[in-house]
Amino acid sequence: MYNTYLPFISISISTYNRLILLQRLIDSLREYNIYNTDAYELITVDDSTNNDTWDWLNSNEYIKGLNHKLIRLGGQGDAKCKNTGLKLASEKTEFYWHLDDDVYLTKPGLLQYGVKIMRAFPEIGILSFHTHRLPEAPHIMQKHHLPYATEERDGLLVWYKNFSSCSDWFMRKSMVDEIGLFDENVKQGVELRKKNLDTLYIERIKAAGNKWKVASIPDCGVIHADMREMGFGPTY
Repeated sequence: MYNTYLPFISISISTYNRLILLQRLIDSLREYNIYNTDAYELITVDDSTNNDTWDWLNSNEYIKGLNHKLIRLGGQGDAKCKNTGLKLASEKTEFYWHLDDDVYLTKPGLLQYGVKIMRAFPEIGILSFHTHRLPEAPHIMQKHHLPYATEERDGLLVWYKNFSSCSDWFMRKSMVDEIGLFDENVKQGVELRKKNLDTLYIERIKAAGNKWKVASIPDCGVIHADMREMGFGPTY
């Protein structure tokens, strides 16, 4: 879909006791041509408290064929899980693509498109490929996800956001080196949604002088599962 040279990208997945969702994500990676190349690696961090996910990951033939790193934490929390994926990234990594287990891809070429946008917009530190629309009214975007500005450059349109869920973040390594990792003192949960990991991280970006921008693409390329429909609660 999008043709461009790829720098080295580390794709990291965080998962916690939700094998059925993880399987859907992995299936979408396979469907949309995320295969073993010299341009990226896949890092899966299993924070599950049971053996189901670990056993499945170790027996999956598609994953075995990838440039893959697999680590097990066992209930250490969302921030620790995400940070572990970032820390395990190759020294030659230029971009991170973090995915939670409750998202899945809807189209090919997202890695190439993400790189193309990051090159056209060097001020973007975080890019999201999903647009947060209400399940019961998919034509309406949730209010706190509305862009505060849009910009088109080199034929590429982005939406600048004050908030973006870190369930799908395409991150510039140079930004992470400057801003740092996720705060491991934050516990995820419904009662803490006003100060989740993503909110706090974006606040740190703003506190650093707004050198980096947070953006998304208007055309959804990643779906964030509706937990109400899937029968699951929050990640942590």
